[in-house]
Amino acid sequence: KEKFPGQGLVNRTFGIQGVGKVGAELIKLLDPRCKSITISDMDQKKLRQIQKQFPKISVVKPPEIYRQRVDVFLPCALNGVLNETTIPALGCQIVAGGANNQLTNRAAGKMLYDRNILYAPDYVINAGGLVSVADEYEHRDSNELRVSKRIRRIPRILAKILAESKKRSKPTNEVADEIAE
Repeated sequence: KEKFPGQGLVNRTFGIQGVGKVGAELIKLLDPRCKSITISDMDQKKLRQIQKQFPKISVVKPPEIYRQRVDVFLPCALNGVLNETTIPALGCQIVAGGANNQLTNRAAGKMLYDRNILYAPDYVINAGGLVSVADEYEHRDSNELRVSKRIRRIPRILAKILAESKKRSKPTNEVADEIAE
């Protein structure tokens, strides 16, 4: 909504780094709704399985995923993948992935901001798993309705971070860190 208001996913392109549990689920959600998906992974067997199930998907070697001209890059594999080497190569407008600790350091968030690449802080958009675990710990059982109610707040929190980033001309990772602190 922030980068492509009112346009939805139909004409959007995605690059997914890592097709494990999270990456594979994203493919299932995105494939019927988007223009194209490019993927990379170290595991050739997983790549073959995904390509068999989703024949339209393009596969590139792991180092090439950063250079793909896509709307959204989704790092869903390793931590620290957004750094002084990979960020200049990015051909996307948004980074929003499932991997933890995607930025090598605070400066990486500034690099994305300076390139006008919207960064959805990983620990914000991936908070659902922690919310679920915390709920189970607090209540000694899992309640889907209770968890869903808390998870539905994540988009509002992200919108607040994006608005504050824009208002203060500050990278989203820094705004998110201030709110968390």
